[in-house]
Amino acid sequence: MNLPAEHALREVLNDEIHARPPEAMRAPLSISYLVMLSPPTAVEQERAYVETLVGELAGASDIPPLNASNNLYSIELPTCHFKVEWHTEFTRYTITVEGGRKGWEPGSALAALPPGWIGGLPGELVYATHCSVLPAQAGVDELAMARAYFGDSYVGAGVSGGAATAYTDFELQTDRFNLFLVFAHGTNAQQLGRIVQRLLEINTYWILALLALPAARELGPALSAQEERLQQVSRSLALGKSSRDDPMLLRALTDLEAEVGNQATEHAYRFSASRAYYALVTQRVHDLRETRIPHLQTFAEFTDRRLAPAMATCQNVEARQAALVEGASRATRLLATRVSVNQELQNQALLASMDSRARLQLRLQQTVEGLSVAAITYYVAGLVSYVASGFDDAGYPVDATLVTALSVPLVLVTVALGVRHVRMRVAGGDE
Repeated sequence: MNLPAEHALREVLNDEIHARPPEAMRAPLSISYLVMLSPPTAVEQERAYVETLVGELAGASDIPPLNASNNLYSIELPTCHFKVEWHTEFTRYTITVEGGRKGWEPGSALAALPPGWIGGLPGELVYATHCSVLPAQAGVDELAMARAYFGDSYVGAGVSGGAATAYTDFELQTDRFNLFLVFAHGTNAQQLGRIVQRLLEINTYWILALLALPAARELGPALSAQEERLQQVSRSLALGKSSRDDPMLLRALTDLEAEVGNQATEHAYRFSASRAYYALVTQRVHDLRETRIPHLQTFAEFTDRRLAPAMATCQNVEARQAALVEGASRATRLLATRVSVNQELQNQALLASMDSRARLQLRLQQTVEGLSVAAITYYVAGLVSYVASGFDDAGYPVDATLVTALSVPLVLVTVALGVRHVRMRVAGGDE
């Protein structure tokens, strides 16, 4: 069949749906599960470490290779089933041992690995648990066994419509692992695998969601101080203090805005990831489809009572950060507008002052021009008088006084026209 041209990512996206399928499981079995926080740059180191383990346990050259483009590696080894999953910021390791009485012994799955191998895992351990999965048997008191595991305080419920029951106390045991106890009630292997995966993922995403809580608690006092600083500046703006304080207020606001913006950027990923992980926790709890066991808290109730307040704290801090950034930005814009208006008023006053000085300068110039015309006329008339007197002394009948008097109007008009012509030439050159 001839098909249209396929999108380049069609196969990749289709395979993503099946990227991390749950393993089929049959009780009894013992599981040890670890979550390592590690950066993406550590993936190659982790793959090399896993290859070393697989090579040592398999003892064969035909083992499936680790595909660098695949985020899941699952292999059946002689001593256990080993699975590793790579995620954006963490890696999950699942070691499963099936059959016999090993499923009754928490932590027995680790005995299937070389001594010290777990201690050498790259990254930082954020969550680890042992899970014992047992077949339900007539005459076995599940609550008594759960009490033997966890003491008097634990959480439990029927899951997947009664297909299994699960118990845990969410406490770290002496070996620094948590514990889960699961009883399978006539469930098939695929369904049991899904149940166990959901239970393990609840705590995984729970812990990862809580990574934002220390940052939220640390940011609380700093945000309170920053909110007080913003209130002080806003109060000063509302009171309309002297414009001389505007540069100081603007500097305080820009410093605050830069500080809060950098702070928000620094923690944005952690808070965003926390929201996503919390959504996954609630979804996994919902997928359990719990039925209540008398006198026990369900996983949903425990999650709602313990995790929800922590997430509310993180969300509140994130909201305060966003509000502070917006408030500082809004106050900065307001103050900048006020500074701009004040500058416009100052510019208008300056222009008015310059216009006034220009008019005064024009009057002064006109006065100086008048004085200049009079002075030039006086000096030219004096020259005419000297010339006329010289002619009279030379024997020519010239009345020096009359000539001087007659020359004054002519000189005055000529000088005035000359000065006007010069002023017009200068004005024309400026244009």
